[in-house]
Amino acid sequence: MPSILKEAGLNVRWHAAEGFPASELNDVAWIRAVASKGYIIVSSDKAIETDPINRLAVIESKAKVFLLDEGNSRAIHWAAAVIVSKDRMYEIVRDNPGPFFMSVVRKSTSMLYRFRVPEVESPVDPSGPVTAESA
Repeated sequence: MPSILKEAGLNVRWHAAEGFPASELNDVAWIRAVASKGYIIVSSDKAIETDPINRLAVIESKAKVFLLDEGNSRAIHWAAAVIVSKDRMYEIVRDNPGPFFMSVVRKSTSMLYRFRVPEVESPVDPSGPVTAESA
């Protein structure tokens, strides 16, 4: 997902590139390190919020955490959800000093609006309206 987000123009840091391998078990360490750099966290790991130790690390470091609602979707679907939501995410980050958790959903109807059923209009006759007498 990070490479897709980078391609879309987002400034993305990989977990491993920040010195934390994928097998890193100490969530507290990377949560604190990432938050101290002012980065936001985007993850599908619900334990960041549900585990009391991780939650305390988020609170104490004033981390800004966006949790992907479910982790079984393909990366491209999550990347699309983040790309579409990025302006709102930036707004939330700008307006809230942290700590916070915010859920990101993959499916949404928020991009669809104003359902309309077209009506067939009668062609306009330049000679005037059609009446029962002229028909």
